[in-house]
Amino acid sequence: MLQILGKNYILKTVNFISWHWLLKGLGPLRTNFPPWQLRPETKISNSFKCLKGELNVKTIGRHVISELWGCDLTKLNDMNKIERIFVDAALRSGAEVREVAFHKFAPQGVSGVVIISESHLTIHSFPEHGYASIDVYTCGNLDPNVAANYIADALNAQTKETFEIPRGMGPVAVRRIQAM
Repeated sequence: MLQILGKNYILKTVNFISWHWLLKGLGPLRTNFPPWQLRPETKISNSFKCLKGELNVKTIGRHVISELWGCDLTKLNDMNKIERIFVDAALRSGAEVREVAFHKFAPQGVSGVVIISESHLTIHSFPEHGYASIDVYTCGNLDPNVAANYIADALNAQTKETFEIPRGMGPVAVRRIQAM
């Protein structure tokens, strides 16, 4: 159950994604699990409306989410290597890098973000599983798939599943880009 502006909404779930960014500004978000789609046909603010299971907003950005499996274990645990890969990915996509923040966990794993003028690139690595979750969000004319594909290749991902979500002010429709 999701509560926005005092109203309850029925949710569907898939994978945890930072949906609070999509719903930011709509009021307090209280849920026991991540929202996937809002279903009631109920007006929830002056600029947002739930219609046919989707938040009706015009698109101003593209958000690519990739699940990477079978990655190089050494790379997944090397903070400096991951930081270089992510900065290179941002630059290859044509983004302007603003800030970089990465953290190495003990005994293993790395989380980090590259803030770009156009939005961000993030990673959470799990070397013990050979897994990394990444997301690349860009506004404007940049293609986030350029950075996401570069990261998957640089981490030697054996399997990946990628989804693209239009973000901003238009219909939200999750599109599967590729699975290998």
